[in-house]
Amino acid sequence: RFSRRHLLRKMRSPLTPSLVALFLLLLLRVYGATIVWTGSTSHNWDSPRNWNLGRTPDEHDHIIISGKHVVLDLLSPTPVKINSLTIEDASLESHNPLVISNTSTVSPRGSLLLHSDLHGSGTLLVKGRLHLHYTSRSRVDITDVDIHPLGCLNVTWEEQRDVVDGPDAFSSTYLLSHDELSLFVPSTRGSEYLSHTEVQFYVDLVAGYFTQVSGGCTAADGAGYWWSQATNTLVKEKVVIVSMFAEASRDTTRDLIRVARWLARELKQEAVLARINHSSYLVTSA
Repeated sequence: RFSRRHLLRKMRSPLTPSLVALFLLLLLRVYGATIVWTGSTSHNWDSPRNWNLGRTPDEHDHIIISGKHVVLDLLSPTPVKINSLTIEDASLESHNPLVISNTSTVSPRGSLLLHSDLHGSGTLLVKGRLHLHYTSRSRVDITDVDIHPLGCLNVTWEEQRDVVDGPDAFSSTYLLSHDELSLFVPSTRGSEYLSHTEVQFYVDLVAGYFTQVSGGCTAADGAGYWWSQATNTLVKEKVVIVSMFAEASRDTTRDLIRVARWLARELKQEAVLARINHSSYLVTSA
């Protein structure tokens, strides 16, 4: 049996090294460790030997990628959750949905290529290059994407399209097309107003697609009016009208509708207005 004096002496004794190590480990799991990509064996994200801590990152970790190309392409489509991400003089190519909890940065010499969804409560600051490769089911649901003046945003939609080349406009007369195609980008997500940065992000996505089809496009502020079937009232809001001149072929029209439908789902709209020449269409999310 232990005496009271013996018990008090044990309570006052210093923590053993094993208890200290356990305590530190628990802190790292709660607040996250800084884990650095080394790429010592391959380009694969899910190889523990490619990380300085000898394990793959988890949702608590602060990740730094520097010097080498990384490919995130897991066998299962499970979203990859991380605390924060810093891409320095390197590139990350992600085929899995990416969930970011805190502010993350793509540095001036860094590159982030996304083939899947981007979610989370964090902000993505892009000083380098952000390339979004979208499908009709892709979603961007993150607090903010801030494109720095020196940053670059590129967008492709399912299939890469060749840019239309033509003679120099100053040396000869050149008519791109008689057809004008437009999308009206809303300024709300459901009943909530978007910030100017958020609206510009979606305008850039549409403009990125348009420029790949026709080589260029324009964007102009406007106002949209439509009758809401849900509330049985007239709805008015600011819109940005993105327009291009291109042949209104069956493929181009189908792609225009697909982008409008994706935009309606992404911004929780009953419909998004698309226009081909003098005809307008309300494209629903379904």
